[in-house]
Amino acid sequence: MYTSDEKGAGTDAHISIALMGTKDKSEIISLSHSDKKNKFEQGKIDTFVLDCADLGDITSITLITDGKGAGAKWKVNKVEIIDQATTSLYRFAADSWLNKGQLALKLTDKGESKKLVEKDDE
Repeated sequence: MYTSDEKGAGTDAHISIALMGTKDKSEIISLSHSDKKNKFEQGKIDTFVLDCADLGDITSITLITDGKGAGAKWKVNKVEIIDQATTSLYRFAADSWLNKGQLALKLTDKGESKKLVEKDDE
């Protein structure tokens, strides 16, 4: 996970991910165990190890936020996924904000991003 270097891009919100492949899709996976103490900080790269079934080639991912905490918005620059079984690398360009009122962002292997769910800011 690459957080943008833009001012205010980091977040304290809880982030999860769901992966869609050519064979299957994953459950929603909490990104709670990073290689860093403070996750999703401005200009930083976080590494996570995900355990899932064989999904085939990864075609899209969905990033999900709980929108809570100070600095609830997050600007993700890109996401890279390495399948350790096949050593395949999947890159998903984002350069998008995941805002407090926006609960999910879908990224495709074609470089497209789409806001999936929005809620009213409270």
